[in-house]
Amino acid sequence: MRSSSSPIVLSALLSLGLLSSAQGAAAEVVPHKALYDLTLLRANSVRGVEDVKGRIAFEGGGSACEGYTATFRQVLRMSGSEMETRLTDVRSTTFEEPGGRNFRFVIDKFLNGKEDGRAEGRTVTGNSGSVVRIAKPKANEVALPADVSFPTHHTKALIEAAKAGTATHTTKTYDGSDDGRAIYETTAVIGNAIYADVAADAADAAMVKPMSGMARWPMVISY
Repeated sequence: MRSSSSPIVLSALLSLGLLSSAQGAAAEVVPHKALYDLTLLRANSVRGVEDVKGRIAFEGGGSACEGYTATFRQVLRMSGSEMETRLTDVRSTTFEEPGGRNFRFVIDKFLNGKEDGRAEGRTVTGNSGSVVRIAKPKANEVALPADVSFPTHHTKALIEAAKAGTATHTTKTYDGSDDGRAIYETTAVIGNAIYADVAADAADAAMVKPMSGMARWPMVISY
């Protein structure tokens, strides 16, 4: 995966390959880990950035009965002949209640090894709808649309759309980005199902083998 986006929790354009265990079964997300190496595809010379290297580490756990946990870390080193090297580190921990009813998050940011801020908040759902109660960096409340999805339930909705043969899927999502203030309008373009075996090195064979023969769909999601 290559990204030229700023160091935020969600990249502006993300390519995904989503998996489904059975064509007729309801979508479920199992505990998993993923690593992505990041490099600069192209740069705007006005900003002085000439090289970017980094990595994203993601781990998801939980179940439909217990709710879903996720940890995310994105580290980027940006450099250029006319700028000082800049190392950014974004770490987030989230929890989604069963059924996608409520969500809470903690996002820590570091710049060149020093703390650069924390965002912390949780949603509360009542008769009049859902709001995000932000505790940090500044106490605030943000109203959420009735049709908003949190990250894991957004992923499940994408799998269901792919299984149904839908070419595009549009919805609002919320993950605590921008100090808890951002609500994203997302559009996913979904490719045709792929059933070919997943190629793997010998070291990964045991881990990848259970996915062989499972349906997967290439997707591009804009935020």
